[in-house]
Amino acid sequence: MPYGDLHKALRKEIGGSPVLPLGHSEGKRTVALLVPNASFGGAEKVVYAAARELKAAGYETHLFVLGTSRMDVIDEFDSSFDHIHFWDAGIPAWGGSGSFLGQDFIAEEHTVDWEALKGQLSGFDLVINNHVMAVHPLIARLRSEGTRTACYLHVVDNTAFKRPAGQPFAAIAHEHCYDAFLTCSEQLKIYLHSYGVPHEKVFAVANGASFSVPPKVLAEVLAVRRIERKGDRLRLLYMGRLDQQKGIDRLAATLAELRASNVPFDARAIGGEILADSSVSWSERLKDLGVDVRPPVFASKDLIKALGWADVLVMPSRWEGAPLMIAEAQQLGCVPITTAVGAVDELISDGEDGILIDAASDPQVVRGMARIIEEVAYNRERLAPLMEGCIRTAARRSWASSFSDFIAWSDRSVKNSSLSALRGLSCSSRRQIPWSRRSADCQAASLNRKV
Repeated sequence: MPYGDLHKALRKEIGGSPVLPLGHSEGKRTVALLVPNASFGGAEKVVYAAARELKAAGYETHLFVLGTSRMDVIDEFDSSFDHIHFWDAGIPAWGGSGSFLGQDFIAEEHTVDWEALKGQLSGFDLVINNHVMAVHPLIARLRSEGTRTACYLHVVDNTAFKRPAGQPFAAIAHEHCYDAFLTCSEQLKIYLHSYGVPHEKVFAVANGASFSVPPKVLAEVLAVRRIERKGDRLRLLYMGRLDQQKGIDRLAATLAELRASNVPFDARAIGGEILADSSVSWSERLKDLGVDVRPPVFASKDLIKALGWADVLVMPSRWEGAPLMIAEAQQLGCVPITTAVGAVDELISDGEDGILIDAASDPQVVRGMARIIEEVAYNRERLAPLMEGCIRTAARRSWASSFSDFIAWSDRSVKNSSLSALRGLSCSSRRQIPWSRRSADCQAASLNRKV
């Protein structure tokens, strides 16, 4: 076959076009981590942490941003990836088939450019799909070619009628295509098992903080916290989207009740109305309640400053997975007061390193949260043991520990195709294909494809 036609044979063999010219670093396994967008959401931050741990374990890491052509850089994880790939057109986030338990997922008849997507994702030793629904139909094909496949899940959403929905159902429909699942909690692991996913396929990865605090900075923050401040007003912080899921209406009602009772406190809300799921401007409503409303912050130093200022983090969410914000607050001694939803109780031991509000209805949540805040505002001594509990809990957490079982599975199960490919080449044949000239997908064929 003429050298100039090699790319055609490769495309035909794998059923994808164009093919990513994947150049392995000698001796390294390759991993592709797939995300719909790369911003500052918790699901993305967890994948960045996974990439950092995999890279430390010797993997060549590739991030695929498949829903947008931009990425917001997070300083904590800015060296987690060896390569970053963008999908300019942006694949759809949701489907509309309703063919699995009435849930959405994207099927093969969708207008996604399947050939191009297959060409970009073929040849990796490990693929981790993080909430990219359009990739599910391709997973079985990738797996049949020798790629190990994993699916990372973070939360079960709710519809307006409180019906469970979201990414886990599309993943469960394709359970047979995946070698492993990762979840943010033991609760979600059990949830998957209730739909038939074997326990041994699921790794519960406990969430940690998305940023670290320099020891000197932490010592300064804790020194201030440990000073007796009986006469000071309680400092409340809300951080997150100003929307219904996060319970922004509950927050406003709680603060209104506290103001009506003349409870002494200062409040700050950091976030934006990203989803615009209400006709009410929550920013303006909070300002009317005397809240200092600020735009979202993302740099580690700004997050440390915000959480270091606050005595209490308030989270009145309607549903959650395992929010990173709780771990981030705890590591700075900021006491979380949050609704007992999702896997929040895996991050907080009630009365030891935070306070849980276990209530079903909105009025009950508002009354419970207002009562706790009022008690703490008038009895600052109650915060001290909670703050120390937060520090102890945070000291026991690490991403390395959380991912250890999954990394161990990967070491056993994921093949290193770079070694087998390089063994099949003579030194002279390697010299004939210099890296600097590999601009076409055909030129990577003999080195990198498992076909």
